[in-house]
Amino acid sequence: MYEEITDAATAEKFRQIQESDRIWRDSGKKEQSRRPTKKDRRDIDKFRGS
Repeated sequence: MYEEITDAATAEKFRQIQESDRIWRDSGKKEQSRRPTKKDRRDIDKFRGS
């Protein structure tokens, strides 16, 4: 399975992760009062780990 991953696909996935990280950080700045719940934290860790 890993052999099938191309540089283009890897770059695209990395770009998507960077984009979502940026959006998540920006939204965090806008709503300081909202703290991430355990579910949010788990989903974020799962997304970053994949």
